[in-house]
Amino acid sequence: MLLCCLNQQAGGQGLAPPQAQQKGKALKLLAQALQAAEREPHPSFRAERVASLAHIYLKLGEPEKAAQVLALSRRLIEEEDDLSKDCAECPGKYSMRLMLALHYTGAGQTKAAQEMLEQNMRETREAPAGHRGQVLAMMAAFYGEVGSTERALQLLDEALVFVNTTEGRINRAVTLEGIAERYAALGQFERAQAVAGMMEQGPFKDHALIAIAVERAKRGEFDPALQLNEQIDSDNFKTDILLPLARLYLKRGETARAVALLDQALKASRRNTAPGLQSSARFEIAMLLAEAGRFERALQILKESEAHEDQLRLLTRLAPVFARAGRRREAEKLLAEAYRLTDFSKGSLFEV
Repeated sequence: MLLCCLNQQAGGQGLAPPQAQQKGKALKLLAQALQAAEREPHPSFRAERVASLAHIYLKLGEPEKAAQVLALSRRLIEEEDDLSKDCAECPGKYSMRLMLALHYTGAGQTKAAQEMLEQNMRETREAPAGHRGQVLAMMAAFYGEVGSTERALQLLDEALVFVNTTEGRINRAVTLEGIAERYAALGQFERAQAVAGMMEQGPFKDHALIAIAVERAKRGEFDPALQLNEQIDSDNFKTDILLPLARLYLKRGETARAVALLDQALKASRRNTAPGLQSSARFEIAMLLAEAGRFERALQILKESEAHEDQLRLLTRLAPVFARAGRRREAEKLLAEAYRLTDFSKGSLFEV
């Protein structure tokens, strides 16, 4: 509750500085929140809650105080021998350093973030050879997040060396998927696709190809992304490239191309044999069609939905899209129908 009030006081308009009186109130509330966080009995949660206040200090234009809070959190992590002592759910130092590194990056203190990652790397070197590839790939992702691209690439190259020592086909596939996805996130598409080429057909390879395609599309490389869709093995994942591309086309104002991809996605969704994945895909297709102004087609997908849960989700999410397009009467009808459907769900979360 206190953090909710703090965020309101800090200003929901991004980094716009609050008025002096508002800022004074917010800083008082923040001091109370810090005191409450420092009373948390478990050191790992204490460190995490203290660190979480740093971004609010930044929003209030107090970078020095944010740095002090982060330094306190770092001391709390390192001064305890065992962070998970007397608390089975508490994360250990390794996980806490990763979390804190991201907080430091958000505060613009990348050097401190890299120092904490390097502390973890000393422990990573001691991991069993059979798991080292996975751990190195995971650490590479964090180095990428803190802006250390060269270090991230170095670790991914190193992770590849350990692939052959990874125990079991599934662990090997997971490791290769992680490496391919992280190469793609760093814009190294040739390396990413070479790693995907080392993988056996199956869901892990499909997910690697999807990640590569989405990253290429984000950089405006739509044609190569669509070509990768042809390599997806399972019909259950055939929409996972088409839908992000359709959304990107919509953002670019290329509605006709977006709708063409949504047509393909709708056909592909009918071949999906996993009910949960099919439902999720059709939900997103309907939403994107509405955003593209194809309201009747979005309503047709709604009519074809059989599960009350799916209908409720679509009715309540489509209504604002209709309203924004000036179709207020239809939006109200959608919400009225959603409310009627709650009668089928008495006492459930759906009714709530």
